[in-house]
Amino acid sequence: MKHPKSTPCFFHPEANRPIDPIQIIRRSLRCFITGIVSAIPIIGAMISLIAIQIFIQVCQQTGERFHYRFWCRKWSAFFLITVITACFNKWLGFACLILCIGMWAFQLILGWCIVPPVWNPARRYLFLGFGFASVSLLVHGVVAAYPLLQNIAGHFR
Repeated sequence: MKHPKSTPCFFHPEANRPIDPIQIIRRSLRCFITGIVSAIPIIGAMISLIAIQIFIQVCQQTGERFHYRFWCRKWSAFFLITVITACFNKWLGFACLILCIGMWAFQLILGWCIVPPVWNPARRYLFLGFGFASVSLLVHGVVAAYPLLQNIAGHFR
């Protein structure tokens, strides 16, 4: 459903282009919903990629400062550490997973503290959806890689 043409538009501070606030709010809420739905086993990994894509697009439209490459490197390192420790000790792997989720929550809180250049009342939902999707992607990856690496680690014992 399209909204009326009379809605006010904000201007992106750097690109000097109009931004429709209703579309930003809708996309933020869509990111939140897809982030929650990404907890569904098996198909949740694909849905979490959609939520992360929506998050990146909204950040680019609103001028939100978010370091994508740093995020990818950090979550890749968390994934590898969790899977490798889970292969040798299940409880240590579980502890690493809990630590990764705690570090994610800390980063999410830090992201909320930064004031964005464009007003978005659904900003918290945007970040929560991104957080749910990234944790879901991490858990799906660990669950998928665990049996394979458990088999590999069995050869070294």
